[in-house]
Amino acid sequence: IDAVRETIMSHALDIIVAEGYDGFSMRKLGSRLNIAAKTIYNYFHSQDDLYLHLLIKGFDQLLDEFRRAARSHDTSHARLDAMIRAYADFGLTHSNIYNLLFTWHVPKYNDYIGTPVEKTAEKQLNHALKCAGFFMQAMTDCLDSRPDGRTTDLLQQEMIHLWSQMH
Repeated sequence: IDAVRETIMSHALDIIVAEGYDGFSMRKLGSRLNIAAKTIYNYFHSQDDLYLHLLIKGFDQLLDEFRRAARSHDTSHARLDAMIRAYADFGLTHSNIYNLLFTWHVPKYNDYIGTPVEKTAEKQLNHALKCAGFFMQAMTDCLDSRPDGRTTDLLQQEMIHLWSQMH
């Protein structure tokens, strides 16, 4: 089941890359997979559910890269530097999912409030926040040696600024 879900998500991402989010449909995906579109609903509740799972997978991949980078170094500054490189490398080596996560104008959590997939959207948001939180913790660890009273809000702004510059 997991292998089929992965195949479905991979082909869905390919269609979104080629035709844009608005050009994606379960019918096109079914045709590409040589299965009836309704078969996909055995694995994902809806097109939005599938899309949100793509985002969850992408943030999990980025978090894995951050963790791998952080484990490879002993000092907080070296860990943060490695994580910065991991972010840039992720964008270059996984450009399709990176663009879906950060670049393209696609639905986000707020677009799903009050819909049947709100819980999945909340799960996706939590995975995104976990990824960002891990990076912010690495930034905080670098500041522990020279506390300067930065608030969480300011650190979050600095992280977004840093990610934007790398983008």
